[in-house]
Parts: sequence; structure tokens; C-alpha cells
Amino acid sequence: RTTIYSGNRKFVGTPTWLPDGSALLALSWDQSSNYNRSQIVLISKSGTLTPVTRDTNDYGNLSLAASGHLLTTVLNAPRWNLYLMQSPIDSAPRMLIATGAFTDLTWTANGQIISDQDNRLNLINPQTAMKTPIATEEGHPAGDPSACADGRYIVFVLGFHGDSTDQNIWRVDSAGGNQIGRAH
Repeated sequence: RTTIYSGNRKFVGTPTWLPDGSALLALSWDQSSNYNRSQIVLISKSGTLTPVTRDTNDYGNLSLAASGHLLTTVLNAPRWNLYLMQSPIDSAPRMLIATGAFTDLTWTANGQIISDQDNRLNLINPQTAMKTPIATEEGHPAGDPSACADGRYIVFVLGFHGDSTDQNIWRVDSAGGNQIGRAH
């Protein structure tokens, strides 16, 4: 076994060798998209990663024809929306905002919604649909929010704090300040 590539906070998946064995094509997720979109990259045998695509699309299922002249990939463009319904159900659901796949939500004690769209925490007013970012550590994915029952705190998962490759549980007060956590 030989390590071909070891990246700094870049995830690489579905490697496919070029027919001549000189390099790999792969999918890469990194901080530039907050780890939400995969791009196609070329990885040389010497370990140099070179972007092939540099756009806002999300690619998946990479495959290379035996000739090496044709590449197929699936361009993912999902559309997800967050809806609000009254209980008991007496009217049609009302769309609040467009959101992304795998968005997690929690209700706060004062009737607001916290979402983790695009690995960022947002406070959503269910009456106006206004979305306000909740400050977390810049450039690090945050998700899986849970509002505490007393309304004082929000706990969430924060990834890659400091030089860590770990994800840890952090806490922020309900106003979005006083972030507390620790990387192990």
C-alpha cells in the first residue's frame, strides 16, 4: 500500500484511475462549499490535487470510459422546501423557505425555528420566513441543532475546530453568542 493523497480538510471519494495509470479522477468536498458540494478533481501519483470542475454544481457517481476520453457523472440539483402546517390540520401547508437536503430543524422555546441548511445554523421566523444566521465558528460546518427546553441554549455539532478532524458538540446561547465547546 502507498498513500497517494493526503489532504488538508478535503474529503475525496469514488476514485477512478485514468487508463494509463498516471492519475486518478475523484470527487472532493472541501471548505469552499462548506462540505456541501462535491467537485471533480484530478490526483496525480505524486499527490497533487488539481480541480477539474470549479462551479456551484454538485457531482456524484463518477465513471470513466475505458478509452479515458469520456467521463460520466451525475449532476445533483435537488430542490427542497420547508413547510409550516397548523395543528390540527385545517389548511394547506405554507412554504416558509427553500432549503437543502438533509436539513435538520428544531423549535425554540419562543416559537422560532433553527435550521442547519448548508452546514450553517439559521434562525427562521415562522411568521415572516425571515432567516437570520446564527454565528458559529467561521469556515467550519455546523449542524444538527437542538434547542434546550428552557430556551437558554442551542446545542449543535461543529466540525473541524482548530486543527481537529473531529466533530464535537458545542453550545451557544439563544441569542447566538457565547459559543462554548472543545475539540478533543
